[in-house]
Amino acid sequence: MKPTHIIIAAAILALLALVWWNYAQRQDVLSIHMKEHTDLQLHTHSELTIEILGETLTIPADIGIDPQGMRVIHTHDDSGKIHMEAPFKHDFYLRDFFTVWGKRFDQRCIMDYCEDDNHTLTMSVNGVETDQRGDLLLLDDDVIVIKYAQK
Repeated sequence: MKPTHIIIAAAILALLALVWWNYAQRQDVLSIHMKEHTDLQLHTHSELTIEILGETLTIPADIGIDPQGMRVIHTHDDSGKIHMEAPFKHDFYLRDFFTVWGKRFDQRCIMDYCEDDNHTLTMSVNGVETDQRGDLLLLDDDVIVIKYAQK
């Protein structure tokens, strides 16, 4: 093999390895732990309010933060601000936040509260009602309100 062919083959292998690594990282993005806020390709925030039977639930500080570092979707305080920070561009959905938090949220239920004959579950984004629930794509500066209420 000529030296130029070896160099080209090595470059192709390096490129394929980089593409594979990037793909593998994206497949399990919620398990990434970052130690600091550097080299971010994504840094956005949404605000979440949850009301259960008329009472505003405090969303805890440090969801997604542990001794290993910060997960790519997390909170720093109990204001309801969700931080989406990642080393590459990625679409985060509301279900991702609930997955990291370890709480249930689906079409019928928020945590232990489920729709029934006497209760409703509604959600709005920037003041507009939506039924997207966990499928909501989180965008910068979105204001999300989830309400579980009596009919």
